Amino acid sequence: MVNLNIHAADLEPDYKTRPCLVIEVLSSATEAINRREKLLAYRKADSLREYVLVSQSAVRVEVYRREPDNSWSVHVYEGGEHAQLLSVNHTIPIDVIYDKVPMVNK
Repeated sequence: MVNLNIHAADLEPDYKTRPCLVIEVLSSATEAINRREKLLAYRKADSLREYVLVSQSAVRVEVYRREPDNSWSVHVYEGGEHAQLLSVNHTIPIDVIYDKVPMVNK
């Protein structure tokens, strides 16, 4: 898991309490938990703007994004596309994420 925090008051060295972006790499062991329990819990965090799930079994990235009206949307990106991470004002090519990852379905 990667989380990015831009809140100056969040100074804990071992964990963050106000992330704006959380990125999880899915595995067969964690996928159900990441999609259910963690997604529901993270949506309650006021600071969180995006929750990103990166597949290990396919070239696929899902970006769950908090919209200005506080609703959530999901954006799915696959090979050849560019994922937009609005919380950090960054766009990343999906192919770069998977560049050195050996996959059957690549």
